Amino acid sequence: MFRSWNLRQKRLDWNPQEFSVIGREAPSGIIIPGWCPFMKHFDFVIVGAGSSGRTAVETLEAEAPGRSILLINSEESLPYKRTSISKNAVNGYQMDAFAIHPAAWYPEHGVELINGQAALRIDTEAHTLSLESETISYSKLLLATGARPCMPFADLPRGKWSALWTAADGLILHEKLSGLKKLAVVGIGVLGVEAAWQAVSAGVDTVMLGLDSHPMMKSLDRISAEPLERAIRKAGVQLLTRRKVLSITDNPDICGVSINTDSGDISADYAVLAVGGEPEVSLARSSGIPVNKGVLVDFSLKTAAPDIWAAGDCAEHAGGFVTGLWHSAENQGYLAALGMLGKSVKFENPPFRLKCEVFGGYWFSGGAVKASGVSGGLDPAETVNVDGITWRPRFRDGKLEALVAAAPRGMDKGTAKRAQKLLLRGAGREETLSVLMGKGL
Repeated sequence: MFRSWNLRQKRLDWNPQEFSVIGREAPSGIIIPGWCPFMKHFDFVIVGAGSSGRTAVETLEAEAPGRSILLINSEESLPYKRTSISKNAVNGYQMDAFAIHPAAWYPEHGVELINGQAALRIDTEAHTLSLESETISYSKLLLATGARPCMPFADLPRGKWSALWTAADGLILHEKLSGLKKLAVVGIGVLGVEAAWQAVSAGVDTVMLGLDSHPMMKSLDRISAEPLERAIRKAGVQLLTRRKVLSITDNPDICGVSINTDSGDISADYAVLAVGGEPEVSLARSSGIPVNKGVLVDFSLKTAAPDIWAAGDCAEHAGGFVTGLWHSAENQGYLAALGMLGKSVKFENPPFRLKCEVFGGYWFSGGAVKASGVSGGLDPAETVNVDGITWRPRFRDGKLEALVAAAPRGMDKGTAKRAQKLLLRGAGREETLSVLMGKGL
């Protein structure tokens, strides 16, 4: 287990006869809930080292230097950029190749990092957190536990499948690709599309299947998805839409698996499950913190438990929505950290974009892409074709609310960034169409 020790952690002088009871007054004269001289205390504890947890740590370190910070990472590797995993499985990588910061960054910035340990339970009244190896106390805590991959099929054949969720998953798939003749990708969302692209790039015969009517259905409308579908099929992938997977079973005849669907069975050497994620709420639930599909938070990202916030993919916001985007998780981590510092914040769900660079093209999606014209209050999508890119903007009361783009020949980063800026500030219709037609790019 890797530890990065906090060199600026407070050390309190104590008298064991006087200060041995949890919840008593600390020698500094400040009441620290759950404090005990035999227990490490931290001003801020962040559980989860994904984008929201990492951003919270960076914000706390910058805004409150000298305060003690603990970051708990359940994975063995250094905290990394998770979105890089599904883009690099074909080439392989070192475990810490996508680390956000080198190991030395944490002690240099007064942050204690614990890798490879799970947080087991929070005592919300005593303000303590139990880990696998110890129990610590905290003043304020952030749940940034992210999401976990959906695993809807019970009794999957061992060694015949994997998710594509963690750095370890990506390395498993990399090792498998070199010996596979046929791979089945279950799921045709963005993660499934990226997995299929990795397999095709490795020269592996690939079939991808899912219940949706077209690839990346949550992010792309039908018109924007058509070029992606053509690119997938042109690359030789067998794309099966509107297929309901009933089970995945061992197939000893081929030393592989059978994907049992409502339209027949599909055989493959190996399967990648890419059917989406769900908020990781087990720690919150076991600690009595209210959850639904995610950890319930208010507009300031506070939970119902005292001095506990939740941010990123584990957080469920008013109206029952979970964001599920990297940049949104970063934004929430930043806001939650400010809230932990006593500042007034409000999460307003900015329309961050999703990008997918696969099969030689670039697909862009941001905002309320799937909202209906009636219930969503959005105008129907308009179409702007320029320089090989099909833009699909949608407006509400003359302001840009959603934007999708299909660029089968690719898109430069500058164009994508300028489109994101239009979306984030809700640009007017005239300006948006002018920029998309190239007059402002």
